[in-house]
Amino acid sequence: MEFQWERKDSVYIVTVVVAIYCAFQLGMWAAPLAACQMPTSNYAREYIRMVDIANLTGDDLNTTRAKMQDVFTLNAIYHGTHDYMDGVYDCKFMAMDVWNMLETRGIDARIVVGDTDHRADRIENATHVWVVAEVHPGSWVAVETTGGYLVCDDGVVNVCDRTNSLYYEGWMYDNPNEYVRTVRWY
Repeated sequence: MEFQWERKDSVYIVTVVVAIYCAFQLGMWAAPLAACQMPTSNYAREYIRMVDIANLTGDDLNTTRAKMQDVFTLNAIYHGTHDYMDGVYDCKFMAMDVWNMLETRGIDARIVVGDTDHRADRIENATHVWVVAEVHPGSWVAVETTGGYLVCDDGVVNVCDRTNSLYYEGWMYDNPNEYVRTVRWY
């Protein structure tokens, strides 16, 4: 009798592999599948405020303008020396690199998981990772690390190539460790 491979056999094997993986991750030998879910996050969707430079004046305007230029320059340098490689070196790795560069320069940054084409209702539906940088207290600029540009409505500074409000919502992480720990399978 010849063995016939069927789709249900694949599902069974994947289920067993996931259960074994979960058992080791959770420190149990027999983990129920409900205790180990595919990529999810305990973090809630967040919305942040896009920088509104048109309403800044004096030192606030000059400081914000300088910080935005710094973010723009760091991202441009990074983009000029790193290539996006789908499935090998993609948005998640690039976002973590640029996050580190910004933090090293003293610019508060977050890693964001979301979607820039449509509003993702769950993290499992998100398709992209990028960075946001705080350029003024409580105001952020989105940093598209795979394309080397900023996304905002800068009006005055003229360093943002695009405007897209979806870059200002998603699941946000304070650092790469937090991101990797909570979204392990992305």
